Amino acid sequence: MAFNEEPPNNTNSSQEQSQETNIHNQDKNENVSNNESTQNDNSNSSNKGKYWLIGCGAGCGCLVILIILVLAACVIFMKVSDSISSSDSENATHESKQEGNSRKAGGNDKEEALQRAETYAKSMYMSKKGIYNQLTSSSGDKFNSSTAKYAVNHLKDVDYKENALKTAEESSDNLHFSKKELTDYLKNDENSGQFTSEQVDYAMKHAKIDYKENALETAKHISDQSYSSKSQLEDELTSKDGRQFTKDEADYAMKHLKTDFKKNALKNAQRYMQDSIESKSELYNKLVEYDDFTEDEAKYAADNVKVDYKENALERAKSLSKNGDTSKSDIKDMLSSKDGFKFTEEEAQYAVDHLK
Repeated sequence: MAFNEEPPNNTNSSQEQSQETNIHNQDKNENVSNNESTQNDNSNSSNKGKYWLIGCGAGCGCLVILIILVLAACVIFMKVSDSISSSDSENATHESKQEGNSRKAGGNDKEEALQRAETYAKSMYMSKKGIYNQLTSSSGDKFNSSTAKYAVNHLKDVDYKENALKTAEESSDNLHFSKKELTDYLKNDENSGQFTSEQVDYAMKHAKIDYKENALETAKHISDQSYSSKSQLEDELTSKDGRQFTKDEADYAMKHLKTDFKKNALKNAQRYMQDSIESKSELYNKLVEYDDFTEDEAKYAADNVKVDYKENALERAKSLSKNGDTSKSDIKDMLSSKDGFKFTEEEAQYAVDHLK
């Protein structure tokens, strides 16, 4: 049996298609709506970020400035702290030094002062007063008065008379004192003296000193250093302002002194001519009148000194011609005059001939 198929229902199909279309459009609209919503959200979010940044401009600037100020304050604080620390360190060092000086100056170590006093007394043969002064001196040990007194009063087995004697003999060997000089030295010298009169008398009585030999050694030293004439040397040995040897001691020295006084005169002449333009006659007179050399010694010096008297005359002539009003004839007269510069005629003529 054949069955007839029913024709499709076009109405239902159209409706279904219409429904699908509506659903599709609805989904599309929802997607569009969602996209618009998302875009709006993103736009709002972007605007919010933008507005936040714009709003943060002044605040961020303030924050940066605040950070800079804080960092600057930290740097300043660190520098001030370092400065204070350095100052405290210096003060501590200074206080430490002061404490050290104060310890010594305060006399807290009496045993140390006593040990030093023993060295001064037994190795350097100092007087009691000399030891005290050394212990208390600002350029010495810097102990205070009570500590120094403790030290000198507790010294044992010290014979100050013997100290004076040993000081006398040692200083005589080194300094070649006269008896008068040695007595004054033992009594008054700040470092090695200041013995009592009794101690000095003991030393002078018992000291084994040859004052004639001391005078001779002193004469040698003076002659070598100052190129003195015999007369000057004798005066230096015996005068109250000199070395104060007796005449007998000085005579012994001059008799045994091996000095060539002509050579002393020559050395003096050379010294004079280094800074002067004198004539031979002027030099001779100076050696005789001021330095007390004999005529023979002065002549030897004037003859042998290394100087060109013609050139001296020329230099003197140049000096005389500086005012421009003095003629050559007058200059020559002044150079050769006995009341003038006492150059020879030949020397004076050389000077004016070469004067420009």
